[in-house]
Amino acid sequence: MKKYILLVITALVMLFSSCSKSYLDTVPTGSIGESTALGSLDNLDMAVEGCYLQLADYSSDDQNVGSGYAWFKCNGDLFGGTLVRNINDSYGWWWPAYDLSIFTNPASTNYRSYYAWKWGFFVIRNINAIVLALPKLDVTSDAQKIQAANILAQCYAIRAYVNFEIGSWFAYRWEPGAANTQLSVPLRVDTGMENLPRATLTDIYAQVESDIALALTNFTASGKPAVTDKINEWAIKMLKARLQMVKHDFAGALVTAKDIIDNSGRSIMGIKNYGDGFNTVANPEWIWGAYIDATTVSWYNSFWSHWATNTASPYAATSPFSVDLAYTKIMESDDLRLKTAEGGDAFFLTDTRAEIATNGPAYYNERGWTGTKTAVVFPGNSKKFRQREEGVNGLGDILWTRLAEAYYIAAEAAAQSSTLATAATYLEGATTPYDADFKANVSSKDNFLTQLYAYKKIDMVAEGRSYEDVKRRGSIVYRNLPGTTHIPTNALLLEYGPLDGQPGNEVFKMGIGTDISNNNSLIVTD
Repeated sequence: MKKYILLVITALVMLFSSCSKSYLDTVPTGSIGESTALGSLDNLDMAVEGCYLQLADYSSDDQNVGSGYAWFKCNGDLFGGTLVRNINDSYGWWWPAYDLSIFTNPASTNYRSYYAWKWGFFVIRNINAIVLALPKLDVTSDAQKIQAANILAQCYAIRAYVNFEIGSWFAYRWEPGAANTQLSVPLRVDTGMENLPRATLTDIYAQVESDIALALTNFTASGKPAVTDKINEWAIKMLKARLQMVKHDFAGALVTAKDIIDNSGRSIMGIKNYGDGFNTVANPEWIWGAYIDATTVSWYNSFWSHWATNTASPYAATSPFSVDLAYTKIMESDDLRLKTAEGGDAFFLTDTRAEIATNGPAYYNERGWTGTKTAVVFPGNSKKFRQREEGVNGLGDILWTRLAEAYYIAAEAAAQSSTLATAATYLEGATTPYDADFKANVSSKDNFLTQLYAYKKIDMVAEGRSYEDVKRRGSIVYRNLPGTTHIPTNALLLEYGPLDGQPGNEVFKMGIGTDISNNNSLIVTD
């Protein structure tokens, strides 16, 4: 099955993509014809499966990176201040995100921004090929119409997700009430090879909204129940709620998030499932994730090679991610996710650097914090993610979105558009499965939001929303909060965001490097 899926998607890539020197304008070639790759509903289904593989594990042709959509997850929490880099691994994948040079240094050597651009248009181009091929097929029977609607629903939903991500990252933040003509990425809805100029953020978001509506219409027409390893109506509604938040449509976001909470059939997982390692689409809270089996696994450049506490990957062993423990100080101490070894299984290591040095790495390996006996350990290391097997194989499903996010969106949206009492019910709904007597702080709106932001950052660490949140709020990212585990001597502790004298929207935009602009003469930089 995998071989056939890859055959179809490879044909699409060859037909509608290009080589490394000129990703957006190379003359297409192909080993099999378009009519073969796209000539039946079953083949289109297989092509969609191939797009899911590329979402989860896209390997760039000029850099050994392949974390796909998970790239946004890790970078999002680095940008947003949630994650700490404990050593100056300036040679590594993630340092330009931590030192923010991905914003300020768009040189061709900064392949991180180029990777995001290439990944996005790689997936979009293949999705467009499927969408444009479907009307050419003979779809007459009821079964064929259902199959066709399901294909279209997934395609529109995937395209909406990808356009939202890259469109947001390469543009200055959305300003409520403004024209929002700031430039974003090119808007491509075909498989053409001609150069396109950058579209405005308004145009990108309009396309996302259109694709969300088309996806929901076709999900309804297909009548197929949602399955977690495929994008579904609840996943696309989550994107709708995120976009509503970005555009400050808080009342609309509250309605959408409440719909997901009330009707998706998912439930907050609780502490037992929380401790299973966030590695399976069978989790009762997951709304959408990537199913990874032994035939599709990629460990070296995968999400798991950087995050799993039971991996022998050299990345996790020498430069693991850790969480800024400042945010745990805002949480209630009896939250089960913060319990010490004596009181239960903690998911965030609170030992000091001195204690860690005294105990030694083998001590933490025996207690499940590392995958090898010599791995380095830092305050804030997390047990949240563990692959399904020990070692280096990277075998584990990848989470894209889960129900807790709807609760956090509803809580913030209600605080902004309704009442703090309503907002509190949603934050408590996300938290009481881990802290039965938790009560939201409703003494003031600011106090409530401070508490909400801390809980969301810790609960959703490595799910990538920190950057999106601080950007849409126009917030400053502080790396010197009380109790921070950022290295005190590190110059990166300076705040980043809309500082005094700096327009609020001229921050948090991915730089467009020469690798991009040299390949497309219509691309202008800002």
